[in-house]
Amino acid sequence: VFMDVADKSLLSWKRYAHSSHDEVKFVGGYLDRQLPERLGVPEVAFLGRSNVGKSSLLNKLVASDAARVGKTPGATAAVNLYSVERKGKTVLGLVDLPGFGYAKLSKETKESVQLAAENYLA
Repeated sequence: VFMDVADKSLLSWKRYAHSSHDEVKFVGGYLDRQLPERLGVPEVAFLGRSNVGKSSLLNKLVASDAARVGKTPGATAAVNLYSVERKGKTVLGLVDLPGFGYAKLSKETKESVQLAAENYLA
């Protein structure tokens, strides 16, 4: 089976287990054709319908409140990238994707958010 160098390096990473010493940092929010920077570590993307708790799950898994949550669908209106750091070194990337389906956003914002999510997943 053929694997490129990047895939082989990702397979060599150790399993992630949350530690109270881990720090979660917001790297950036991306819209339209912007793509998040590559962190050089495995990334976990949270994808699903609007308002089902993707951001809440992300926060719970890393014992943080880094990801913005809200009761109104559409709180995550960008592709949001977070880095989990341990002893100053990035060990995991978390990507909070906007939900699909119903969201209280303008048509223009919905299109921008959808394009950003599709570009990340492509």
